[in-house]
Amino acid sequence: RYTKSKSRSACKYFSYSRTEARSHFGAWCVVSSPLVLSFDFSNATLLDEVWPTVTNRDALAINEAWAGASGTLFAASAEVTTFTPCGFTRDSSCTWPLWWSWAKPLPATDARASRVAILLMNNGDAPTTLGFAYQDVLLPHQLPDPEPEPEPSPGARHERQLSTALALAPNPDQVLATNASSCEVYDVWRRSARGRVGGGGLVERDVAPRNSVFLTLSRCVAVGGEG
Repeated sequence: RYTKSKSRSACKYFSYSRTEARSHFGAWCVVSSPLVLSFDFSNATLLDEVWPTVTNRDALAINEAWAGASGTLFAASAEVTTFTPCGFTRDSSCTWPLWWSWAKPLPATDARASRVAILLMNNGDAPTTLGFAYQDVLLPHQLPDPEPEPEPSPGARHERQLSTALALAPNPDQVLATNASSCEVYDVWRRSARGRVGGGGLVERDVAPRNSVFLTLSRCVAVGGEG
């Protein structure tokens, strides 16, 4: 029930690095896709290489969870990158955003009471900084009660929140603003808690080429609220 790595059955002339395979697996998980292994099980070296990914219980739980939506893209780079080859012929290619960000609501039934899964993907060939604002990914009923303020247009709201989340920070986990919510953050790939991250969002620096950041959020509160 998992995904392929270095498989040539679906994309004959395209094979994944270990990093790309993990990112690809995370992408299938965050959109609730059926997961199917598609590689040679007799290849012990390859099996050992992908085993930590395809047996990641947190990733599998995200894939199986249901809270009303299967997962969706919520932000993407306007700049694109091209993969060649990428398909059934040697000269095939596909073009994707240089980075993109996916989210899936969760039912809060696990031990951490996780409400949202986040997958940030660097599709480019160079390290990059990725991030998000909590209000871009939390459903209305998951947000702390905000202070009343005039509602900006959807476009202006998105630009403000995304620019806040991608602001430069001294380290990846530093809070970004002073008047937004905080959340407990769990790292799916590392299978460890990052603790409470406040200020309205999270920034991850130096995400390697074709790598991804897979997180869950829980117990989000307003500034000054209890953790």
